[in-house]
Amino acid sequence: MADLQKIVDELSTLTVLEAAELTKLLEDKWGVSAAAPVAVAAAALLQRLPWLLFGLYAGAIADRVDRKVLVILADSARVAVVALLCVVILTGWIDIAVILVVMFLLGTAEVFADTTTVRPVRR
Repeated sequence: MADLQKIVDELSTLTVLEAAELTKLLEDKWGVSAAAPVAVAAAALLQRLPWLLFGLYAGAIADRVDRKVLVILADSARVAVVALLCVVILTGWIDIAVILVVMFLLGTAEVFADTTTVRPVRR
């Protein structure tokens, strides 16, 4: 086994550009990618982004339409998105972009369903 401290000492002498090149070489050799954590963070962001974009509108819509109908529509949209995701996975067309779009669509439906089902507290 190699002396790990020696490896650390050698790596600490690299410039940023050399370290980036080393990372790319290791990704190619081992078939991995350092972009995976970024994709996971993007998925989490895209699931919560609709709260920022549509939260106020969802509240206004929930106050003006039948709540039951709105929840049924939001839940039906969630079912349709998940069913479409299943079809995409089964056909092998799955890609990270598909997952990110699904996360955004599920987050959007969540905003409308959750905003509609919240009841105000009476005093």
